[in-house]
Amino acid sequence: MKTIAILSLVSMMSLVSMADAAIYTLQPSPSPDGDLWDLSHYNYYAWKITANQFNPASDEIITGASLFFDNIENWDSESNTLYVSLLSGSDLSFADEVFTGNDNQSGGDSVLAQFDGVPLVTFNNLPASPQDLIYNFNPADIVMLNAYAADGVFGIGFDPDCRYWNDGISLTIQTIPEPTTVLLLGLGGLGFLSRRRSA
Repeated sequence: MKTIAILSLVSMMSLVSMADAAIYTLQPSPSPDGDLWDLSHYNYYAWKITANQFNPASDEIITGASLFFDNIENWDSESNTLYVSLLSGSDLSFADEVFTGNDNQSGGDSVLAQFDGVPLVTFNNLPASPQDLIYNFNPADIVMLNAYAADGVFGIGFDPDCRYWNDGISLTIQTIPEPTTVLLLGLGGLGFLSRRRSA
């Protein structure tokens, strides 16, 4: 009986999570089509995300996130690197949504040399032909994203060591009610089933 009760609770939590999941899709602006000016090798970019773009309910936690590059391609067949980072809002004090810095085509991640954050992913030697590219945040990334987003401001950094033509960049974030809320809803449902079974 106890095993059945636990399985029922787990099932209910899954159903509640699926029913109440929210999905947010964000894109940097004012760059045309969210392509960050085709990621010039001369520049690096910090995309600041505030409550104007991402404002979940107070009981929501982030459970998943992915970064999508639409039709991204290296401008030539030479070797190339694209650094992507997750940024704390602690020093994203610039006024615009996107900060563009100039590193004169220097190597390495100029974003993390300028702003507080952690590396997300480094893409090496992307082809000179368009492809859709997606990076799914790993569990450690999600922990940091929750911590940064809790402050109301966070960012995504890009440092292209080559030019990358693309048709747009987007960040998708999935949230659910925080576990205590899900657990209470699940327990309420389990209590209803118990009362119904005993009636």
